[in-house]
Amino acid sequence: MKCACCSGKKMPCKDCAKDTHLSSDIDYYMVENAIWKKYGGDAEFLCWDCLEKRMGRKIQIKDIVDCNINKNMNKNAMVLFGINPLKA
Repeated sequence: MKCACCSGKKMPCKDCAKDTHLSSDIDYYMVENAIWKKYGGDAEFLCWDCLEKRMGRKIQIKDIVDCNINKNMNKNAMVLFGINPLKA
């Protein structure tokens, strides 16, 4: 079974309907379970900006999971990890 990202399935943000995978910024990312449970629990997908709005603050390095999705696909997460997305 393929994950949502690899299956070509649309992954709309629950709050703004932006496709979280096909957007130019690739808003596909992973946050710690406690963060998702508290702020994203009612949604299958949220874009980075909408999660920040729900949290009432910017996403920080402590909020995101140290994984390939965050280090290779999401420009916002890459910056938090100190990776230049233009050189990756």
